[in-house]
Amino acid sequence: YQNNVGNKNFFAAFILSAGGCTPAWDGDSSLGLNSTRSSTIASQILTIQNNGGDVAISFGGQAGTELASTCTDATSLANAYQSVATKYGTKHLNFDLESTGNYTSNSVRVQALAALQKTDPTIKISLTLPVGGSGIPVAQPDTVNTGWWQPGVTHYTIDIGQFEDQLHPDLPNPTRLWGFGQGFDPV
Repeated sequence: YQNNVGNKNFFAAFILSAGGCTPAWDGDSSLGLNSTRSSTIASQILTIQNNGGDVAISFGGQAGTELASTCTDATSLANAYQSVATKYGTKHLNFDLESTGNYTSNSVRVQALAALQKTDPTIKISLTLPVGGSGIPVAQPDTVNTGWWQPGVTHYTIDIGQFEDQLHPDLPNPTRLWGFGQGFDPV
């Protein structure tokens, strides 16, 4: 697939809470980090990396329970994030905060990510934020203005429908975007 589409960088989504500080694909405990499916995903990511690409692991999304909302201790949350990065051999973690429930846990998430980056400064963090015709929702700028880190911010450009023609003219057309290196998440 990687060679067919000409893209080397991908997102794998979504890691959610399987309860407490336990990360799992789609929040399903049967799809935890030690599951057969998880091992298959790790193998696929390794293949992509061996072919010069990379995969960002995305936490959150529109539905499900985001890890930071159930793992309320920053140290434990940082450890959970690190366990995912280690399992999949990636240095890029994405936080898809399109659901309002995903940015109510900003404080613990920011503390955990600060600790994670202090331990491993090579970890790259990006945020995927919803963007509508009126811009980023009011509560979202607090997610970005943390004061300690400079995350990459990706704009969630799917399902923009009637607002597509209202995007800022300096932004590239979402249909021409590929990969996580350009600052957009063209899911």
